[in-house]
Amino acid sequence: MTKKLICLVVAVGMLASVFTACGSNSDTSTSTSSATGTAAVSSGDTTSGSENLTPYSLSALLPGDTPLQLDEVLAETNKKLEEALNVTLGITFASWTDYPNKAQVMIAAGDQTDLIFDAPWMHLSQMISKGAYLDLEPLLEKSGPDLIKAFPKQMIDANRQNGKIMGIPLGDVLSSQHGIWIRGDLREKYGMAPIETIDQYEQYLTKVKENEKSMIPLTWLGNYCIGSNGFYDAGYDVTLFGGNNSEVDIFATGDKVEDIVPIYENPHVLDWIKMVRRWYTSGLIEKDQMTQKDEMGAFKSGKVASIKGDYIVGTISNQLDAIIPGAKVEFVNFEGKDTKHVTNFAQWNFICVNANAKDPDRAIKFLNWMYQDQANYDILRYGIKDVNWVDTGDKTYDLPKGIDASKNYNFPGYDLMWNPNFERTLATSSEDDKFYYKKLRDPNQLIASKLMGFTPNLDPIKNEIAKVSAIWPATMLPILNGSLDISELPKVQKKLEDAGYLKIVEEAKKQVDEFLASKN
Repeated sequence: MTKKLICLVVAVGMLASVFTACGSNSDTSTSTSSATGTAAVSSGDTTSGSENLTPYSLSALLPGDTPLQLDEVLAETNKKLEEALNVTLGITFASWTDYPNKAQVMIAAGDQTDLIFDAPWMHLSQMISKGAYLDLEPLLEKSGPDLIKAFPKQMIDANRQNGKIMGIPLGDVLSSQHGIWIRGDLREKYGMAPIETIDQYEQYLTKVKENEKSMIPLTWLGNYCIGSNGFYDAGYDVTLFGGNNSEVDIFATGDKVEDIVPIYENPHVLDWIKMVRRWYTSGLIEKDQMTQKDEMGAFKSGKVASIKGDYIVGTISNQLDAIIPGAKVEFVNFEGKDTKHVTNFAQWNFICVNANAKDPDRAIKFLNWMYQDQANYDILRYGIKDVNWVDTGDKTYDLPKGIDASKNYNFPGYDLMWNPNFERTLATSSEDDKFYYKKLRDPNQLIASKLMGFTPNLDPIKNEIAKVSAIWPATMLPILNGSLDISELPKVQKKLEDAGYLKIVEEAKKQVDEFLASKN
C-alpha cells in the first residue's frame, strides 16, 4: 500500500454515493471463459455504427448513491448509444457498505452484469485470482483504439495486474500530490509570505501557538503517521511495503531506488522523528494527537490551524468560510509548485469487465465510445449540456444560472469514466486548484518512478504483518508521531524484530530486486 492509496481511500469515502443490481444481457456474439479470465473474441463486425449490431442491454454495477436525474441523462445518452452501437445502458448503484459483498456474490452466482467497479483497496486482486474479470488486452486491440489513445501510456502500463490489463484505471489526474493545509488568513495576519519550506511552516505553527491561545497548531488522525504525507517523502515516490502498521519505507526517484532498510534505520524517517518530537515537546502538535479521530472536523470548526491535505482546496475552503467568515485554506507543498513530481502513476479505481458478461466486446465498444469524443464523455460525466452544466471554454465548466448544485446531476466519475485528458475543471475553482489540475494531468510535468508498476505481494509475510501490526500502534507509531522520545527506539526495535519485522524487510528487498531485474 502506498501513501497515495491511503489518501485516495479517504477521498472516495468523502465523495461516497449508492446503487443496486442491473438486468442481464442478451447477445452472444462473444463467448467468454471465466476459468482463464480471458475473452474469446468473436470474429463479428468491427463497424463503429449500429447497423450490423444486434440490440444489446449493457449493464453496470457501481458503488455509491444513485445520482439525481440519472434517468433523464441516461435517456439522452441512450439515444446516442443506440445510434452508434445499438446499445442501451443501465446503471445500478449499491451503497458503499453493501457494494463489496454484493459484487462478489453476484459474480459468483453467474450474474451477467457487464461492467463492475473494483479497486486495489477493495477486492480487485482477490476477484482477479478467482477469474471474475477478463484480461482486456485482446478486446482493446480489437474494439478499443480510441480508449487506448485516450489514456496516457504510463497510466495503462503502471496499472497492469501481473502484466495484464484487468481493468481500466480511472483517475482525474495522473498522480495525486499530498501536503499540508493551513489557514491562509492566519498566515496573512502574521505578515508571512506564502509557505514553501518546512522551516517556514514551523514558523507558522509557532505563530499560531503564540497568537491563537485557544487553537491547536497541528494535528492529524491518531492511527496515522503524517510524515509520508508531504514531509519526508517530498521529491520521492515512497512505497509503504507491508502497510501502515508494519511498514518498510521504500524511497524511489526516476533514476534509482534507495537502499531498503528497517524504518528505524531509514535516514529520512529518522530526520522526521527528531523534528516531530521537537514540535510535540514545543506544543506545536496537539497533546492528545494519538486519540484524534476527526481532524477535518477540528479544522473546519476553527480549533486547529493545520492538517494534512491534498492539492484541491476549493470544497474545504468554501465549507470553512461558511463557518468562519473570511477564513481561507491554502495547500502547502514542500516540493515546490514548479518542481516535477515523482510518481508511480498508480490509480486506485478500476472499471472491469465481468467474466460472465454475454458480450464483453460490446462493453469495450461502449467504453471506447465514451472516449471517442469529448461530448460522449461529457453527457454521462456532467449531464445534459445547458441543462445540468454549461461549457465555459478551455476545458472548464460551470452550472447554469439559477441551478442549485445540491439538486443537480452529479455523477461520481471515479466509478466509471475518470480520465485526465477528458475531465473538465470547474470554472470557479481557485487559481491554485486550476494550476495543480493542469500540472498533474500533464505527463511532461511528472517523473516516472523507478518503481512504476511495482505491486507488493504480501502473502509470503502475512503472518509477520499480523504480528507486527498488533504491536505497532503502541510501539513505533508514538515515536513516528512525536509523543514518544527517540531514546525509546532501541526497545521498540527489539519488539518489532521479535515479532518478525526483519522478515518483512527482507521480503521487500527480494521483491524490489526481482522487479528491477525484470525491467532490465
